[in-house]
Amino acid sequence: YSPTYTELIRLVVPLPKFSTYNSEYSFWEEILGKASSNCFIEVQTTDLYSNWCGEALITFKWESFGKYYYCFSCQKICLYLSTSIGCLLLLLTEIRQFIWDWKLYVTSPWNLFDIGALLFPVVTSIYWLSNGPPPLWAPALSCLFLYLKFLFFLRAFETYNVGFYLAIMAGVVSRVFTYLLILGIIIIGFAHSFYILLQSTSESRNNTNNANTNLYSYFDTSLLAIYLLMIGKYFGLYII
Repeated sequence: YSPTYTELIRLVVPLPKFSTYNSEYSFWEEILGKASSNCFIEVQTTDLYSNWCGEALITFKWESFGKYYYCFSCQKICLYLSTSIGCLLLLLTEIRQFIWDWKLYVTSPWNLFDIGALLFPVVTSIYWLSNGPPPLWAPALSCLFLYLKFLFFLRAFETYNVGFYLAIMAGVVSRVFTYLLILGIIIIGFAHSFYILLQSTSESRNNTNNANTNLYSYFDTSLLAIYLLMIGKYFGLYII
């Protein structure tokens, strides 16, 4: 037996910080929080990719995590697309109801909520795929509407008796609507009066301490102050 030897060339990339994470790297912060930057991302020139070192670095990153991250991104896109397609199918049902009797459809607040709960996630998903992450309030409202839509689907099951409780809630809202309207007018009236009476002057508004302690400096904070007075929270409503 005679051993055979094969000549190999070992390449060493002279860029240690380009292929390793820093000592403070956290996987969960990378997934749930803001991703930390590194030297590889901050490179703004293409000279790195014109030699063997750049090629070896790209190959290492792709084989280590790049292809897995790419597959994960594709799965997220597929999830967004499936959600959008599902909402579009439900939206088609709403369109058929509208075509059948549009007068009856537009006079029902439940139908308007249904079409809004379906359109909002679809528009948010399309915006997300085309322009990047939308404002935070858009996905937040989309999730809220979808959960409420899911709750309404439970009306078909007699076991949960969701329709009975929804009818009770709708009856309570219809009975107290006049009371809430009168209460709102009273709150707005007192807030406007206190805003005119106790608002800060132009000189005192330049004082940061006064602006932070006088809730009647602005009309919106005056509404908050009257609401706090109504529920019995008097602390923090003093005026300097």
